[in-house]
Amino acid sequence: MRKSYEELNKIKKKYKVNVLYSWSKYHTYKTDTWEYYLKYIKHIKEDRTNSIYCVSGGNAHTIIEDFYNGKIKYEDMIDKYEDDLLTMNLAELKYNRNDSDQNEKTANKYENCLRHFFRNHQPITFPHKIEHFIIINVDGNIFQGYVDMLHIDKSKEHKQVVITDWKTSTVYKG
Repeated sequence: MRKSYEELNKIKKKYKVNVLYSWSKYHTYKTDTWEYYLKYIKHIKEDRTNSIYCVSGGNAHTIIEDFYNGKIKYEDMIDKYEDDLLTMNLAELKYNRNDSDQNEKTANKYENCLRHFFRNHQPITFPHKIEHFIIINVDGNIFQGYVDMLHIDKSKEHKQVVITDWKTSTVYKG
């Protein structure tokens, strides 16, 4: 469950900071300071209302979480993805709003990657935590966020903490 505004304010107070950073906020600042200014300082909403990436990524994460939380079965993941994809297409969400040929090419790559994942994912059988909240202090700057999955791999000679970050915005090339 996501932290509430009040809970995040308690964290700020505890660490005596005015700002909590997230990977998204940091990444935006490092890659596009103007976008950072508009989004985090001026609080101007983005005008990208028909982009499929955010919706598709959120749907994929929900499917994975639902599987690991026992809400759906393994074999239901691909069907749930196809249902969500139909809904996104009916809503006319696009990968590329300016070029229909490029949109179709991207859709084929992106959607086939996700189909491959849902058909071939090897379930993590170790005890795990899904959407685990973390706080990291880096030189007095407090970063907060959610780890998609955290588990301890005991199959090696030494136990290993494994942090998984599901990436749906990247086309797998392996």
